[in-house]
Amino acid sequence: MIPSFYESFGLVAIEAMACGCPVVASRVGGLSYTVEHGLTGLTVEPRQPERLAEGIRQVLGDEDFRRTLSNNASAPTASS
Repeated sequence: MIPSFYESFGLVAIEAMACGCPVVASRVGGLSYTVEHGLTGLTVEPRQPERLAEGIRQVLGDEDFRRTLSNNASAPTASS
């Protein structure tokens, strides 16, 4: 979970995804480019904690979806 108001690049998200950890992040700055919504993680509008909680619930509540995000995020060509 990366609930940033601003993120110039999003290195934490990239590192987490490289380790196969699904990411739920605010759709700001570099995060909107590094986290591909629904493919490598989920992005939500910033400053909306309810949406962030929904994204977290979605990832935690669906094992197949979580596994898919994890596999896509850690794949060498995920963002190519």
